[in-house]
Amino acid sequence: MAAPDYFARKPSYNRSRSGLGVPGATTPASPHTPLLTRSLSSQLGSPGASYRAEEDTLVFELGSRSLRAGFAGDSAPRCILPFGPNQTRRLNDFSTPSTPLRSEDDWAKDWELWELDIRNNNLGLVEDKIERAVRHAQTNHLLLDQRPRKLFLVLPSTLPHPLVSITLNVLFNALQPATVQLWAPPVLCAVSAGLRSALVIDIGWHETTATALYEYREVSHRRSTRAAKLLTKNMANTLRKHAAASDAIPFEVAEDMVTRMAWCRDTSGQKFTDDVTLPLGTSSLQVSFDSLADPAEETFFSAPFPLERTDDHDLPLHMLAYKCSLSLPLDVRSICVSRIVVTGGASDVPGLKPRLLREIENMVSTKEWDPVMNYGSVKGKKQKRSQDQVMSLPTRTKTPQTDVLDQSDGSPSNEQVLARDAPQERDEVAEKLQRDVLKRGIAVQGSVRGVETLGAWAGASLVASLKVDATFEIKKDDFLKNGLSSLGQAF
Repeated sequence: MAAPDYFARKPSYNRSRSGLGVPGATTPASPHTPLLTRSLSSQLGSPGASYRAEEDTLVFELGSRSLRAGFAGDSAPRCILPFGPNQTRRLNDFSTPSTPLRSEDDWAKDWELWELDIRNNNLGLVEDKIERAVRHAQTNHLLLDQRPRKLFLVLPSTLPHPLVSITLNVLFNALQPATVQLWAPPVLCAVSAGLRSALVIDIGWHETTATALYEYREVSHRRSTRAAKLLTKNMANTLRKHAAASDAIPFEVAEDMVTRMAWCRDTSGQKFTDDVTLPLGTSSLQVSFDSLADPAEETFFSAPFPLERTDDHDLPLHMLAYKCSLSLPLDVRSICVSRIVVTGGASDVPGLKPRLLREIENMVSTKEWDPVMNYGSVKGKKQKRSQDQVMSLPTRTKTPQTDVLDQSDGSPSNEQVLARDAPQERDEVAEKLQRDVLKRGIAVQGSVRGVETLGAWAGASLVASLKVDATFEIKKDDFLKNGLSSLGQAF
């Protein structure tokens, strides 16, 4: 038997089967397995792999009372972590925390992250609280890995630089972001409301700010100490009047009453005679429902002194918004007054937003836009002088019919036409500005109107998903090397 020739050419196995032809060949009539024209990785890979390949952007909003954290593009934050005595508990500590009774000056010290007066702040304790809240959000709610990410940080624009530096230091060390962009709440509130220009009234914890925005730029800023902290104190004082002398009103009880029972009266002054029973620790308290509106009235609208003698940082809210609008140019004011955005934690008090808009409207209709608050003894002289000026205005010596007859005769008239009687000349610049206003769709101007907003965090989520660059952006290496000086002198 002859030995087999192992080097002889053998017929191809694929060619012998008609069902497995090369691409482009004639399709057989019998059923067959189609060829894999794509790679196995694209067919058998995870469908979320390409989605997760994009860089996730984190959005953090840090305030005096809470931390909000989530991802860009979401409509709401993944978690809202309040600061309080329970945050300092150790693991597996289920005991009831006992908070010492404090004076009225530091009454809410255990429930707030910082004070704007940093002389009384323990910066090391503030840093530890921020770090614990950030790590709790990272491990329990965000579920992040160790990849570097971008981070949007929403901070109050008036926050002292030491607190900003502590916050950035914690975020860079805990989350390892590549860059951090700093944003102010008023701009983001206007974005979430769908506005480019607005008057944003933010009723915060320590203070209330009124910020005028024109084309996403801050043009005026004022603040007042009448905010949620003062509202909580006034609520405690109201409850203390109806409680026994020996009973002390703790902070958590006063804050709970503000959240559930506080309301604001309207301008008509309607009163209610019904009584409500409130739980006060182990006992109950009988309080008239109308008296529960006194804290909001005293905090936001009352003026114990005449407005011309009131401190600029202790103005009622309607006066704060009026003075902020009064400092604006005429065209900017007409746009911002028609787009008033009221936001903040205390803005959810029932009846507060309509009452604030009504007070601003009454202020504008009464005083118009006069920067002088009180003319004093000159008020009567001023009114008489204005009447004399109206009466002494020169009148036309000739009627329009006489002017027409003179022009028809062809004889030139030697009388010079007064400037007030001359027709208005065409202003091309004003016409162009008016066309731009109509093009942007700005139709409502000059009238007091309120606009709802989704808040600063929703605006930051929207801006981050659009990949818009912030005014202040700091990189990790630059911050660790130079600190806040890497942001430049503008910061």
